[in-house]
Amino acid sequence: MKQPKLPEVVKYFREQKSTPELARSFFERYQANGWTVTRKPSAATHWRPERKPMKDWKRTALGFIERQKRNEQNRQYRQRI
Repeated sequence: MKQPKLPEVVKYFREQKSTPELARSFFERYQANGWTVTRKPSAATHWRPERKPMKDWKRTALGFIERQKRNEQNRQYRQRI
């Protein structure tokens, strides 16, 4: 996978109706860990998650955006209770 540059990530996040701040957070997180993703551990490696090279950063970004939206909705719900 060709590693994206920050302006490319920001542009993609804006296209997805997300914020530049969230784009920077995504970029810094995955830049720091070498553009790898954690796979669910198997029974043999239950003590250490497996890290694999990222195949598609845009697909990973969509999941990142969705998780952030869900987390924000949960935060707002808990504040109302």
